[in-house]
Amino acid sequence: MRKLLLIFSAALCCDLALLFWCLAPHPNLAVYFFDVGEGDSELISWSNGAKVLVDGGRAGRLGAELGRALGSAERRIDLMLLTHCQVDHLGGLKEVAERYEIGVFAYNGCIYNPPEWTLLEKELDKRGVRLVALAAGDRLRIGESEIKILSPLPNLRPAVSDENERAITFLLQDSGRSFLFMSDAPPELEEQVVAEIGSAVDVLKVSHHGSRFSSTRNFLAIARPKLSVVEVGTNSYGHPAAEVLERLGLYGSVYRTDLSGTIRVFLDYGTLRIFSARPPAG
Repeated sequence: MRKLLLIFSAALCCDLALLFWCLAPHPNLAVYFFDVGEGDSELISWSNGAKVLVDGGRAGRLGAELGRALGSAERRIDLMLLTHCQVDHLGGLKEVAERYEIGVFAYNGCIYNPPEWTLLEKELDKRGVRLVALAAGDRLRIGESEIKILSPLPNLRPAVSDENERAITFLLQDSGRSFLFMSDAPPELEEQVVAEIGSAVDVLKVSHHGSRFSSTRNFLAIARPKLSVVEVGTNSYGHPAAEVLERLGLYGSVYRTDLSGTIRVFLDYGTLRIFSARPPAG
């Protein structure tokens, strides 16, 4: 199993190829589930200044949300992580790459290359940002937090061309609490992930905007999330499905970005605090 240590420093990035920075440990973090419409984007930030941006939604929505979360003076993202190359996850990242200093860009390898990916890749190359492909078994350490990459498998067969099946999913753990980020994982990948974690989580970023194929009964019987967040906007796909919301509600609170706006979850010495502009879905 490979293990990557993220150590952040305000002045120096050490060995970007292995994702190393200098960072003093601390237990507090904030997770933002941004309201970017029918798409995904999350920000994980630590009180010592380290920041990880996960996905970027479609173009035109992320900039304002990110500015509100970080403030006008902040212009650095230590790690930009793209879970997979679909437009509703990568569309807003080029704008961020143009406006912010990016320490490292991590992704799943992107065998599917839409035009938006080509433009983002060119922008990252122009700015000299190193690209690192992540796979199951990689681990990132940020202070007292650990991010465990759960998928895709390193030896995933080339015949698997569906970007959802190749999506990066990961578990963030800190102060005895856990956050599970499921990207657009299909049911088969959900089964793989819960077999790996094998226990309940505190917060779940629901797969695929609450698609009726996501968050299966078997998956939820193990994950048992106390808080589920569905990132969703106006769509013609029926997201989120009523049966999925019902299943999620059996285990805890369910928030939807289309109803509650951006969701902020703060972890303060093991205590979770949840903030949103409007109440949860039910």
